[in-house]
Amino acid sequence: NLNAAQLLAQLAATQNPEQAIEAFERIDPEQNPEVALPLAGLYLQQGQPEKARALLERRLTTEPTDTRALAGMLRIEEDPAQRQALIDRAREAGANEQQLKVLELQVQQAGGADQQALIDQFLETQTDPVRRAVTQARLAAAQGKPEDAEKFLQEAEAADRKAADDPAVVDLRFELALSQRDWAKASAVAARAGSLDLDLAGGAFFRGQLAAAQGNYAEAAAEYRRALAARPVFS
Repeated sequence: NLNAAQLLAQLAATQNPEQAIEAFERIDPEQNPEVALPLAGLYLQQGQPEKARALLERRLTTEPTDTRALAGMLRIEEDPAQRQALIDRAREAGANEQQLKVLELQVQQAGGADQQALIDQFLETQTDPVRRAVTQARLAAAQGKPEDAEKFLQEAEAADRKAADDPAVVDLRFELALSQRDWAKASAVAARAGSLDLDLAGGAFFRGQLAAAQGNYAEAAAEYRRALAARPVFS
């Protein structure tokens, strides 16, 4: 979820990441902690991992259960043992266990563990068939297997007809369509998200993302402005 500053910076990043960084650096992350994550992402995008590390370390010091900041740190930290130590500290602080297990799975994969065995072990903990299928879909997407991801999303819908409108399902379908540059499908998913008002802005945020992905920056800016007018704070 995004607040207004993040939303505008995302648009700036599609055109000029350096300009977006300059805009973010004028905002005090101590007073506005929500800027830490997008700014760290921009630092990484621009090949400045040490700046990203310092920012994320400060964020985790003040909010040790922030799994999004933790995920950012895991992208920077190369030592598998140190990665696991970061996860352990977040667990001790009371971070969401399911999110930690997903991150832990990624760390173990990077360390050379048997990928399918780890996935199977993790999925055994997923008892709800819809959540299990959605988890499988996201793992497949992360592995660059969009066809498998779509198959698992269909399994989620077979388990519960309402799953098609589950925000997690809609979001992932949208991400997959964008990644495959399937603009017709992305447009259809954005329309569905709008009818469900998943972004509380009539789908304007989804349409803005689609326009930006297509390189239609003027249209993206217009959609983001509509989103901000409908919902000044995304939280």
